[in-house]
Amino acid sequence: MTQHYLEDGGDAEEQRLEQDRNLLYQQLQDEEDELITAHRKQIEATMAIVREEMNLLAQVWQQPCEN
Repeated sequence: MTQHYLEDGGDAEEQRLEQDRNLLYQQLQDEEDELITAHRKQIEATMAIVREEMNLLAQVWQQPCEN
């Protein structure tokens, strides 16, 4: 009976450890997704600025030179 108790306790401990590992893995994956989303938003904001600057440059280039 003692052996059976130890085996059950070990199984419970393994299950708890696996649940903890799965929880940590999910948290890590969620944080990674948040980081990727934030990075994508930053890139989109930077690209909007670049597009605006390119439009301004195009306007300047289209104006005749006044010497």
